Amino acid sequence: MYEEYPTAIVNMDSYEDYEDLYSIVVHELFHGYQYIKDEKRFPDEMMGITYPLSKENVELRNQERTNLYHALLENNIIKKKKYLNAFSELREKRAAKIEEYLIYEKLIETIEGPAWYVELRAYSEKSPLDYHSVLKKYAQQLINKYESTSSIRSSCYSSGLFMCLLLEELSPGWMESFFDREETLYDLLKQHTGDFMEDSIADVKISPETEEVVNFAIEKRIKAFEEFKEQAGIHLYIEGEMK
Repeated sequence: MYEEYPTAIVNMDSYEDYEDLYSIVVHELFHGYQYIKDEKRFPDEMMGITYPLSKENVELRNQERTNLYHALLENNIIKKKKYLNAFSELREKRAAKIEEYLIYEKLIETIEGPAWYVELRAYSEKSPLDYHSVLKKYAQQLINKYESTSSIRSSCYSSGLFMCLLLEELSPGWMESFFDREETLYDLLKQHTGDFMEDSIADVKISPETEEVVNFAIEKRIKAFEEFKEQAGIHLYIEGEMK
């Protein structure tokens, strides 16, 4: 909020194509709209700094995201429900181990997922690509295990987006009352899953890929700190009352 007005700030040098620039402006303006609607479901961002990179959590989380991806793309309603149930089962197993951090994930999804949802719609409207190609473009961040593990916060954008798209299928008009609710996106989507036993998932087996993914994420964190310390720094001046 700049001078009490919702304001989107975008670096035009970062976007070569009009559809990219247009859609990111729509995304950022949506955040202004959230403030107008008095959105309260913002996460504690400090949780992201201390998010644990345990191999078991990473293994379950990536399986979870794969099932969410297939749940949206699957046309057979019975198979779609199976993927959706598997997604929810995996998430509930993670919740039992890292509950406070999963709350952080769910809140990021709830704030950023709808912003990505309107961004995708805006991009699709202006892009020469067909809708399926646009969906595949946005899905990459959901299913790329290396990026989703090394960038926990931004990876929640895509899982939130896919939840929005699934709710569009399973509960048309869900967004009409979205700002009047306290539930997260996941809470709303979970209402469309079946009953399952909390211990229905067997002991977690860590795959060799997960070992690589976790090492990649740790090395990327260390490199980010090293590169930051080497920077000369940037002075940014914004005059006016900021919130």
